[in-house]
Amino acid sequence: MSSARYDIAHNKPLRVPHVDAFVTRRLLVNYPVAAERLTPFLPPGGALSLHAGAAWVSACIVEMEHMRPSLLSALPVRAGIKLKYLVYRTRATVPFPDGIERECVLILETNFNRPIIARAASMLSGLKINYKSIHVRERSDRLSARMAGPGGVTEYGARVEKIAPDTMPAGSLFSGVQEADRFLASVAYGAQWDRAAGSLLLVPETHEPWQIEACSCRTGQSSFLRKLCHSMPLADHAMLIRNVNYDYPMFGYAVRDPGTGPASLLYR
Repeated sequence: MSSARYDIAHNKPLRVPHVDAFVTRRLLVNYPVAAERLTPFLPPGGALSLHAGAAWVSACIVEMEHMRPSLLSALPVRAGIKLKYLVYRTRATVPFPDGIERECVLILETNFNRPIIARAASMLSGLKINYKSIHVRERSDRLSARMAGPGGVTEYGARVEKIAPDTMPAGSLFSGVQEADRFLASVAYGAQWDRAAGSLLLVPETHEPWQIEACSCRTGQSSFLRKLCHSMPLADHAMLIRNVNYDYPMFGYAVRDPGTGPASLLYR
């Protein structure tokens, strides 16, 4: 496969069949984590991306509307679907089928708030997607986010305080909003390692250029992070993004035996 197939800019439209969506609000809450906690999620030949000596896990909470296949983009926007999701992710370098190592978002857990869409997206993309209840509420000075599992038990809960534009919270390990954006968000691929199947799923995703508001955050609960770290890590900061057009893939690329030689590529 040509390298050009995989060289995708994160802020350009996708050229393969995809889903168009309008993201009304995207909240990225970012936690420094000891790198050894994340090594089980790495594929062969993969490496975690570190900043300030730590790996970083982000709780990415997205609200979107007007979702529709690119082939039906001429339909009125009211024909599109609404969706909320919460994805736990980190930044890593993984081997691609053309032999080049590229940085990507390594997906740790994916949760959708609509069960039918979760099942359909799992079948089409190959991602493992859970169904959860997800809610975000916003006031003039703060936001709150909550994800609940079976029985309404809170599995993620955070309170985000807005601060001055272009300002990071005091004590942040990032020098500014742009540095945090470059390290945590500006990549064109998601990836998920399936250890049992021995395959690495590559999922391209792009978006329009965006503006970021930095926020402080206090997390009350995260079942995933508490299990991962054996205690609740403190959020370094949160990033809030609004009103951006996204291209999400309809299909993923599953790579067998990454990092061990020439890979066979399966188009799902």
